[in-house]
Amino acid sequence: MRESIVALLVIATEILVGSATGVQRAALSLEVSKTLGLALSLVPIVSFGVFKSLSDYMAAVVASKRGRGSALRLGTLLYAAGAASILLLPSPLNFLLGNVLV
Repeated sequence: MRESIVALLVIATEILVGSATGVQRAALSLEVSKTLGLALSLVPIVSFGVFKSLSDYMAAVVASKRGRGSALRLGTLLYAAGAASILLLPSPLNFLLGNVLV
């Protein structure tokens, strides 16, 4: 029973992360292309890759020093803060901060 619940939570997390990341990349790229021009519309995707690699490295450091549970809790908090910033902050700050945190 516990394994089923864990599997459902993992699937739900993957769906949420995938959908939020897709929306974030699309919305931020459109916003940047409207305000800064088409040439800079790839900046959000590149910055996402940079922040993703840095956050993966930090997650590995936290996991090795404090355990995977701590890394999971910290990642969940940061993701929730990013999702909240996308919903609550004014544009374009919501997309920029959400891009970093999500």
